Amino acid sequence: MGMRRLALMLCLVLWALPAGAWEDAGRGVRVPDPPGWEIREAPNPRVLVRYFGPPGPGPRPSLWVHARATETELDRSLPLEVVRALASSLEGFKLLGSRATAVQGYPAHRLGYRAGLAGHEFQATQVFWVRDGQLYVVTLTGPLDRFSSLAPVLERTLEEMEFFEPSQGAGQS
Repeated sequence: MGMRRLALMLCLVLWALPAGAWEDAGRGVRVPDPPGWEIREAPNPRVLVRYFGPPGPGPRPSLWVHARATETELDRSLPLEVVRALASSLEGFKLLGSRATAVQGYPAHRLGYRAGLAGHEFQATQVFWVRDGQLYVVTLTGPLDRFSSLAPVLERTLEEMEFFEPSQGAGQS
């Protein structure tokens, strides 16, 4: 068996092993830890959790999960607002795709784009939806040449996020 094949099999086995999860009992949400990714403290209250992928060439891949209270449902104006905000804050913003989708049965929207920040080009996918009065946004970013290999991390996160009855007065764990 060649080394490349052995490495691929090892990656598949490690991907299948159960991983830990980040949880916010006060919001009633649990996010699976991507295998091999490093968790970082969230820089502000709207960012529930952020992960950084293994280092490689270019900026480190990242996965951020945001949430904020909202009184509106997902509608057509929200994706337009997000695109306008991204275009005004990022260098060389280029929209790659925008489409309606679903996350765990809830109407959602998916944006794909390329842009630059601090002199580094990157690609990103953002998925957002409204559930129980919270607007959730999951953002995957990574170097252009590695982005397609990172997509399974986003898909697994969206599929395996868990929502449960929030505890009164509980915080992050």
